[in-house]
Amino acid sequence: MRLVSAAVLALAIVAASAQAEDAAVPQEGTPVVKSGYVDVDGGRLFCEEAGEGSAVVLLHDGLLHRASWDGQFPALAASNRVLRYDRRGYGLSTAPEAPFSHIRDLDAVLSAAGIERAGPPALHRLGEIAVPTLIVVMLAFLTKMNW
Repeated sequence: MRLVSAAVLALAIVAASAQAEDAAVPQEGTPVVKSGYVDVDGGRLFCEEAGEGSAVVLLHDGLLHRASWDGQFPALAASNRVLRYDRRGYGLSTAPEAPFSHIRDLDAVLSAAGIERAGPPALHRLGEIAVPTLIVVMLAFLTKMNW
């Protein structure tokens, strides 16, 4: 019985290992996602980028992190350069330790990605930063926007 149990366990480990290797190889049509951190004043923001073409920035709401865009991220990356990041205190980004600006954080993310022009940010929902960010981005970063 122990021999059978050991054999079943060994087969399960081999099968899980093969599945993990398959998952690590991007499937055809799946965009390659580049991820990393952007250092900002007093913190670090985790970012993900995929695709090529016109830049699209995805901003999450105040409840969830960047994963709130999981359904749209690959589809948009099929024909656009898509960037999403965790705001301070969300996901893999550091928590705020002092006053900060969401707008400056967004500008730092765009600059680190080398994005000089982007369309209006896609907003997960109208919330605490969505509308103010859109207004300030439209006014303060008009030279970076491709309307």
